[in-house]
Amino acid sequence: MISTVDDHGDDRFGGFTEVEVDQRGRLETEISHADVVRAATRIMKSGVLTLLEDWDQIDNPVPGRGGRPPVIPRGAILVGMLLLASEKNSLWIRNLNRVLYRRLTQESRDYLGLPTPVASFGIASGEETRWEKNVGNSFHRILRLMDPYPMKRYVNLAYGQIRDVLAAHDKHREQIARARLNEFTNALLHMTYREQPRHIRRVSNQLDISFDQTVIRSASLAKQYAPKRLEALIAAEVAAIASGDIDEIQRLSKTSTVDPFAGFHAKSEDNRSDLTPGSRDSTSPVKRGGKDTEYIWGWEVNIAVRVDSEAPGARRFPQLAVAATLSMPNVGVSEEAVELMRIAAQIGLTPGLADADKQYWANALPSRLHLPARALGWTPSTDYRIDRLGPQGKDGELGTKDGVIFIEGLRLCPGTPKALQMASVDHEKKQNGVDDEVYKVRIENRRAFQVRAKERPDAKGRQPVSCPARSNSPTVSCPIFELLMAREGKALPAVAEKERIRVDEADAPDMNFLPKICRQHSVTLQQEDDIRTSQGFQYKSEEWHEFHEHARNSIEGLNGNSKDDGQESIDSPSRRRVRGFAAAGFFMAFLLTVYNLRAVATFLKEEAIAALKDQPSDPGEKKQRRRDRVSINRYTGTLPSDPVILLYHQGKLASPLRT
Repeated sequence: MISTVDDHGDDRFGGFTEVEVDQRGRLETEISHADVVRAATRIMKSGVLTLLEDWDQIDNPVPGRGGRPPVIPRGAILVGMLLLASEKNSLWIRNLNRVLYRRLTQESRDYLGLPTPVASFGIASGEETRWEKNVGNSFHRILRLMDPYPMKRYVNLAYGQIRDVLAAHDKHREQIARARLNEFTNALLHMTYREQPRHIRRVSNQLDISFDQTVIRSASLAKQYAPKRLEALIAAEVAAIASGDIDEIQRLSKTSTVDPFAGFHAKSEDNRSDLTPGSRDSTSPVKRGGKDTEYIWGWEVNIAVRVDSEAPGARRFPQLAVAATLSMPNVGVSEEAVELMRIAAQIGLTPGLADADKQYWANALPSRLHLPARALGWTPSTDYRIDRLGPQGKDGELGTKDGVIFIEGLRLCPGTPKALQMASVDHEKKQNGVDDEVYKVRIENRRAFQVRAKERPDAKGRQPVSCPARSNSPTVSCPIFELLMAREGKALPAVAEKERIRVDEADAPDMNFLPKICRQHSVTLQQEDDIRTSQGFQYKSEEWHEFHEHARNSIEGLNGNSKDDGQESIDSPSRRRVRGFAAAGFFMAFLLTVYNLRAVATFLKEEAIAALKDQPSDPGEKKQRRRDRVSINRYTGTLPSDPVILLYHQGKLASPLRT
């Protein structure tokens, strides 16, 4: 029989061993030195230690500041955090301390420059408590270098204190610290890109991305306040003090926040805004007509994932987060997107297509998003709002120039039939008989009416274009062009005999008021003329559908997988309890880093398995998952290809009963 009494006859812990009690019932396995060295090597490769040292010198330039030197090196903190995140553990200071204090070999401690613990049993000594304090101090020294909103977050603030904190905020310091936090985050992410084998990194010289925002909750989730009601809440505090009502004073003291530097994310897109950077957002939950939008108190994670415009259906490389930032909800959405594109380009590939949903290209002002993105070399890919479909020129917007009509990213001649111009509007509104098949034909016929580029755009985006009926290879035939040539006594250019769409006389411009594109050999267009609607693929074409669906699924998949409670769980405040913007950004950096490493490792394993089976790794040849064949995928909104009800009535389902 196995005895529960230890070797000394001590029954203090009953059926528990001293080690089990010391570890608080946790199974704390020892981390191998090889794992520690691998994590430390990746931290060194990222260059974040050098960044932290440089920032420390900038913020604390005077030597000999005095005080005791840090007991725990910052490198050990970063390595420990990467190890914690890799094993899907909660990113708590206590867990970080357990890694450094308990779970490393002596060889690893020496390698990381850590002292040797002297206590053999934590309950009988304050040694572990002192270690945890030192680990916390070193951790917060790192955060201090990147904290855009430095303040004490120990207790709830009165609403008057919140106003004082907001008024005293240093916006210059915020810009510096947020730039540092972005640099720290993306140094780690770019390290994961470089960790890929060369043959994967060099699959394509072009970098295509898909970007979006996803909300993460504040660690002080239950402690929030309504910015719109701040002054009213302060007045209520003053009135309560004046009345001397202790119960009311105590009640008001329980309703404030420990961190005013967060915001409300509205789950409904109609309730979101895009304020210019530096603005103070006043979004608050407000009931409207009995229907209340769900709001989340926290921050926005802006992520760009690498996608493939050359072969959207092929899995040629893992879909990694190549850029990420953290921002306040409803503020600087366009500027954060530009920052993602700037950071993503730093991995060394040529910028290509940048795909996004209607929150970005379809809503943003060109001066805030389109023009900066074009300057960085990126081409949009997006869907349009319904008011941006068809001919423009409404509400002061420029819809034509010199007769060239700008419609959904195309530059069309003035003789384009109205049915083709209005095809997307008619299809969206389901009018004039434009169903899916008719729409497909009409947008394909639009191609023939595109004006012809005579040369590539110059450095300033200027490009000469000509009528599609001109030249030796016209795409349409036009009665206006033929009449002008006859008036000038010139013969029509010799062209190959083939069927061409002809401009109908009813659609052609008035001969007495011909635009320049009809009268001249060419006109010059500027990139600003149609930059708000231009994009890489013709809107709603097969190429557009294939890439846009791939790009949206990629970023939504990254958001969903990284938020999965069984994986990185970046949205779970219970797994990252340190308060504040900087802490959220710091943890996000490590969780996305681990996500990328996991994605690369999974890709390499699938590639190796396919090689062993002598099969291509193209997912197009992979068997469809059962849940996609028989069930509704609520995440992607797709219906089953083999509905379970149909299979049941066809007798193709096995009995669910156990026999």
